[in-house]
Amino acid sequence: MNRKNKIIVLCSSLALIGIFAITYNVVSNKINNRNKSEETAVYNNGQKALKESLVIALYSNNKNEKTLTLEDFKKEYGIDKTLTEENVKEILGKEGYEIDKKTDEVFTFKRTVEKKKEANKYFIGEHNGYLAIYKSDENGKLDLIREYETSLDLIRLSDAEMQQLKDKTYFSSESLEEVEEEMTELNS
Repeated sequence: MNRKNKIIVLCSSLALIGIFAITYNVVSNKINNRNKSEETAVYNNGQKALKESLVIALYSNNKNEKTLTLEDFKKEYGIDKTLTEENVKEILGKEGYEIDKKTDEVFTFKRTVEKKKEANKYFIGEHNGYLAIYKSDENGKLDLIREYETSLDLIRLSDAEMQQLKDKTYFSSESLEEVEEEMTELNS
């Protein structure tokens, strides 16, 4: 082989090695960027992965129980995977929490812990915006007995009394007749 052919083969080899190196770097960078975006992007259900710095505030009966970052939340619940909003809602939903406010930095969850009512009593309360009578079972759990067609908007009561209706603490008795009499007075 003459000298000219050797130079051509050498230049071609160097060109191929250079092309391979450039292609390798470009493809490697694209794969790394794709992996990073998949970590924070979208799962198959369309939910975005949450940032570890997200703050989760938990309230019970309007009192702050706990405030923690998503990272601390995952440690407390023994989770090592990336979480979405739906995952957090599901986990806290099992404990009776519902999402109250949501921003990019903070999720606020609230739950209402009902105090048990006295057993085997009748209560006047509210159901779907209307007056209703409830009866407590032996465990203090309330069951709806009757819903009236009287909207709470039509009743003239103070704000405190309205709150008592909503809390089902406005009036109670062991006698259904007494509760119905009080209901008649409210309706008039």
